[in-house]
Amino acid sequence: IVINEVHALKEYNPHTNEWIKDGEEKAKNIRIVRVGTCGSPSVDAEVGDLAISRHAIGMDNTCRYYKLPTDATIDRLAEIANKTDLKNAGGVYATSACPDIYNGLAKAASALPSGRKYNLGITATGSGFYGCQGRIVGRFAGKVAVPDLVAVLGQIELPIEGEDKPEKVVNIEMEVSAVCGLSSILGYRAGALCVIVAKRAGDVVDFATPDVVASAMSDAISIALATVISA
Repeated sequence: IVINEVHALKEYNPHTNEWIKDGEEKAKNIRIVRVGTCGSPSVDAEVGDLAISRHAIGMDNTCRYYKLPTDATIDRLAEIANKTDLKNAGGVYATSACPDIYNGLAKAASALPSGRKYNLGITATGSGFYGCQGRIVGRFAGKVAVPDLVAVLGQIELPIEGEDKPEKVVNIEMEVSAVCGLSSILGYRAGALCVIVAKRAGDVVDFATPDVVASAMSDAISIALATVISA
């Protein structure tokens, strides 16, 4: 909804009932940063950390109805993900955040006086909160397509050319793949920064306290504003 409303606000003339045509000057320098909360399938992440999206796995179906821009890395991520048990839920698509945005977020995060840790990597986007994110409730046990979803996501590794370590899934949430995918079609620069409020991997599952969430969210908002202004 947000992407379509921005698209209409910037590229639709309600007086003439016309959209900007191909070849005409399009809206310039539109920057979108999703700021929110998430869980993490990474054993290396802790509650209160920040997750910055570089790529996204779409476990939803929003962008299946669009022809997304792609490249070799995006195609490779989709291939890797679809070789896992995610195929049991119909498979996934992949997309990426804008480099100007995720690099800007990482730079601003590095400059935080609090020294808060951030994790740059892959975001997994689900279309719901329960089975879509590997949560099994009551008599749905045995009826979920990917019951070990958190473990599956935690094992995904994406080789990045020129980098020593593969990129991993750093968080799970419900919007990033659509925000980044649809923005990439329109040429908008989009990314995401989320506060990790639930650690869902490892021996101890942990949840952030309200004070931890409030402090981390204040940092996240500051980072996002700095990035939008400077990107």
